[in-house]
Amino acid sequence: MKPRLLYAVYLVAVTAVWLYVQFPARTIQAYVVQKARLAAPELSVAVAAADFRFPLGVRLERVKLSHQGAPALDLEWLDLQPGWRILLPGQAEFGFTARLAAGRARGRVALIREGRWMPRSLRLDLEAVQVAAIPLLSRQAGREITGACSSQVVYTPEEGSATVQAELVLENGRVEIRQPMIRRRDLSFARVDSRIEARGRAVALRRLTWQGTEIDGELSGHLEIKTPLEASAIEIRGELRPHPGFLAELRQTIPERLMPKPGPGGRYAVQLTGTLARPQYRLR
Repeated sequence: MKPRLLYAVYLVAVTAVWLYVQFPARTIQAYVVQKARLAAPELSVAVAAADFRFPLGVRLERVKLSHQGAPALDLEWLDLQPGWRILLPGQAEFGFTARLAAGRARGRVALIREGRWMPRSLRLDLEAVQVAAIPLLSRQAGREITGACSSQVVYTPEEGSATVQAELVLENGRVEIRQPMIRRRDLSFARVDSRIEARGRAVALRRLTWQGTEIDGELSGHLEIKTPLEASAIEIRGELRPHPGFLAELRQTIPERLMPKPGPGGRYAVQLTGTLARPQYRLR
């Protein structure tokens, strides 16, 4: 048995070396770029290098994505592990792990071809991804956002429209504000927890809890996604509790007649309407 075992190990080792030496890196790079262009014509992809990953997988190095000619996302590396569905006609399945924005992304996606490649399922987990290092996010939101994002996102196609469910956590960051009545350029936070459900262009904010330096609060509401993203309509309500220092700042800039009396625990009812680019705030 020992000679047979040694011979089997030898064959595996020779096969692994052969795959590594003969790995068609340039062909893989061209294939990825071509398929990405067909799946999403508004995106362009550049891959610096491709390597074989034992036992069966591909690592793409320095992957750069652009959206309509502008930088969107840079991946330090991306590992792809094909699943068994890749053997079926018109279907594909991949596990993936990526290093991006000083954090990590991992998940699994299954695709089906119906004229063009469409996702049939997707799970994405983010770990400590720095959102400020994602150019597309700040550009689409129309304001500067910083912080480390961890999340779980699940995409499920359903009859009529697909559903996206997400649990998002953003830590130790800030959000730029553009409100003339507030002197501060931004609001900082220690942690923001949110639960989001989206179907088509309707996004329901089931819960958002803000723990910040200036304010704490709880919000919920909905968004109607439009193109461009900054034109999306928002309708969000909830309660905010300004910290004493920030409340003193507000009273210096907002006329007394416009400052409502706080409710129990120093909380104010708040309403956000308008668009992502031009939100309108109202305290009640």
